[in-house]
Amino acid sequence: MLVADDTKTGAQTRLLGRRDVTGLALAIVLSTFAAALTLRVWQWHPGTPIDLSGDAPGLVAEVRAVIDDGWYWFNPHIGAPFGQVGSYFPETSVLHLAIIKVLSVGSSNAFTVTAVYFFLGFPLAGATMYLLARAERLRVAPAVVVATLFAVAPGHQLMFPHLWLASYWTIPVSLWLVLGASRGRLPRRGDPRGLLLVVAGCVVVGTSGIYYVAFTLVLLAAVIVVRRFATGDRLALLQGVVVSAVVGLLALVPLIAALLGLAGGLVTGARPATRAFSESERYAGKLMDLVLPWQGHRFQPFAFLTWAYGLSDRPTLEHPTLGAVALLGCAALLGLSLAAQLQPARPVPPRLATWSGLALVSFLFYTVGGLGSLVALFLTPQIRTWSRWWVVLFSIGLLAAGYALSRLLDRSRTVGLALCVLVLALGYLDQTNPALAPAYGANSVRLASLRTYTGAIAAATRPDCAVFQLPVVRYPEGDPPGHMQAYDQLLPYLASKDLRFSFGSISGTREDDWKLALDPGNHAAFAEDLKAAGFCALEVDRDGYPRAAPDLTDTLGAPVARSSDGRLTAWSLGGVTVPDSARRRQQVLDPVILQLTAYAVEVTGGTPSQLVGPSGRLYVANLGTRSRPITVRMRLSGVDAQRRVLTVRNATGAVVASTVIRGVTIQELSFGVESAPGTQAYVLTVSGSAVVDPEKPDIAASCRVSALTGSGPEGVRVVSQQQAEVVLGSIP
Repeated sequence: MLVADDTKTGAQTRLLGRRDVTGLALAIVLSTFAAALTLRVWQWHPGTPIDLSGDAPGLVAEVRAVIDDGWYWFNPHIGAPFGQVGSYFPETSVLHLAIIKVLSVGSSNAFTVTAVYFFLGFPLAGATMYLLARAERLRVAPAVVVATLFAVAPGHQLMFPHLWLASYWTIPVSLWLVLGASRGRLPRRGDPRGLLLVVAGCVVVGTSGIYYVAFTLVLLAAVIVVRRFATGDRLALLQGVVVSAVVGLLALVPLIAALLGLAGGLVTGARPATRAFSESERYAGKLMDLVLPWQGHRFQPFAFLTWAYGLSDRPTLEHPTLGAVALLGCAALLGLSLAAQLQPARPVPPRLATWSGLALVSFLFYTVGGLGSLVALFLTPQIRTWSRWWVVLFSIGLLAAGYALSRLLDRSRTVGLALCVLVLALGYLDQTNPALAPAYGANSVRLASLRTYTGAIAAATRPDCAVFQLPVVRYPEGDPPGHMQAYDQLLPYLASKDLRFSFGSISGTREDDWKLALDPGNHAAFAEDLKAAGFCALEVDRDGYPRAAPDLTDTLGAPVARSSDGRLTAWSLGGVTVPDSARRRQQVLDPVILQLTAYAVEVTGGTPSQLVGPSGRLYVANLGTRSRPITVRMRLSGVDAQRRVLTVRNATGAVVASTVIRGVTIQELSFGVESAPGTQAYVLTVSGSAVVDPEKPDIAASCRVSALTGSGPEGVRVVSQQQAEVVLGSIP
C-alpha cells in the first residue's frame, strides 16, 4: 500500500486500488516496450556484452567478482600477484549488488547478469515513478505518461557503463520520503504497514549508492530546516531527522565494513579515491546542458547543436539534459513561482510550491560554482559529480508536466487523453534514439576473439597462469597512454575462465605500487623479475604505445598468442630461469617507493618534475618487513627570482633537511631517513608566496622538484613515482 496526503482532509488515501494496479501494469508494460524499441533487445542473446568500452569493463569485472568470489572486496583473478583488494575503493551500491547476487542464481555469466539488470532498470524506473506520481495525486493516465518518460530518460540507453547510476529507479523512492517529510505526513505509529513502507524506502535509498544517498540527505536537510521555521511541528521535524539518520547510517555500513577489512593494509601515499576540491567544479553541470537536447538526439541538427556547444572551454563531462517535457515542466514551476511573487493574491498550489523549492535546491547544488562547491571546500570533496543532480530535476519536471496533464484531464477527458498520448509519443521521440542501440554483434565478435586469444595463452602456459600486462596503467581512474581506454586491460580477464592478470590492483597501495620499481627497458632482467614475482606470461597492448610497441621475441621467443586485430601479443615466461628466485622475489615485491604529492608529474627531455605549492608531502613507503636506511635526492629550482627556503619535516615536526632556493638556479638536495616498514610522511614547506602561472591559472607553485630519486642498502630497490613515469612510460 502506498499512501498520500490529501491536503484538503488530512486523510491518508489508499492508492493501489483496481485502477492503480491497472495503471501500474500499463506503466511497466509501456516502459518495457519503450526500452525494447530503444535498445533493440531482440538482437541481444545471453552472454552478449552490452558494451565493452569506457567504464563498462570495470563494471562487469566488479559484478564477476560478486558472482565468482562472493563479493567485490577481493578478486584473486586480477591485480596479480596479490589480487585486487576492492575495499580500498569501497562500493556503496549495496542494493544493486544484492540484486545482482539474486540474478546470478539464474546465470553465472557476468555479461548476462549485467545486461538483464540494465534491461530491468527501465520497467523498475517506470514502476517507482508511477507510484510517486499517484502519491502526488496525479491522474492515472498522466502518471503512466510520466512513468514511461522517466524510464527512458535522455541518455539512459547509454548509461550501461555506469549501471548503478543508470538504476535511478530509486530516485522516486527518495522523493517520496522527502515530500512526506516536507509535509509532516509520513506514516506514524498508528499505521504499521505505512511505517514498514517508510523503513523499506529508507533501506532502498540508503543502499542505492553514495550519490543518490547524498542527494536525498541534502533535500531532507532542506525540508527539515524549512519546516522547522515555517511550522515548528516537532513531531514532523523528528520524522525528517529520523529518516535522514537511518538513510545516512545505512550508507555508512559498507564504508565501515571496508575500513575494517583493510586492517593491516599498506597505503603508499594519499588514500586511494581521495578527491580534490577542484574536481567539484570540473564535474558540476551548467544551465545550458539542461536546456539543450541530449547529445544522441535522433534529429541530427539538435544533436549537432549540443555537440557544438560542447566544444566550449569547459564542457560538462557527463552531458546531463532534461528533455523537452521535463524542461517545460521545470520552466512552468519557475514561472508560477515568479508569478506568485508578483501577485501574492494568487498563491502557487502547495504541491507545486514544494516541487519548485526542491527543484531550486537541486539546481543550486547541480550548477558550477553552486552549493556543491561549498560542500567540497568546507566539508568534503568526495561527492564531486554534482551534475548528476539532473535526474532529480528531471523527476520534478516530469511531475509538473503530469500535473498540467491532470488538470487538462479534469476539464476534458477526450482532450486530456489525446494530449497524454501526444506528450508520450513526442517525449519518447525526443529522449531516445534506437540508432544508438548497443552493437551486440560487434561486441559478441570481439569477445569471441578475446576468448580465442586467452585460450591460446592458457594452452601454452597453465590454467592458473598470471599474466603481466604492459603498459602499466594505474587503476582505477588511471590515465592510459596511447589509444587505450581506462579499463581495456580488464577485457582479457573477462574473456578468460582461469587466467590471472596484473591489471586491477588499486594504485597507491602495496598491491600495485611494487610495479613502479620494475624496469621494462632491460628485457632480460625484466623477464626475470616477472618470473620471480610469480608470472608465467607477458602481454603487450600495442595501442598503449604512440610509437612502436616493445617486442620481446629476442628474449622470450615467438609469441604464444596474438589477438585477431593484432593489438594484443603475449609471450610465455616458461623458458626464463631465475637464480636465487626467493631473494629475487623479495627484491621485486618489497621495494621502497618515494611519492611526492604535489602537482602532476611533467616530463621534459626525459627528466620528470613536479611543481610544489607552499607545501607538499613526500611519502616514503617501505613495502618490506624490515627497516632500511634510505637516502633521498632531488633537484630544486624556484619559479621566479625570489629567494626561498625549503624545509623538510617528519611526522613529529622535527626538521630533517633544509636548504635555500636561489631563484631559478637548479641545486641538489639530499638527506637520509630511516624507512620503517609501512609509510612515513614528510612535509615539504617553501617560504614566500606562491606564484600563479598565467597560462595555468589553476596552479599556484613555489618551486619545482625534479629528478626525485633514492638509494638504500645493497639489494634494496628504491624508486620514485617520478622515475616510474619515465621508465614505465618510455619502453624501447
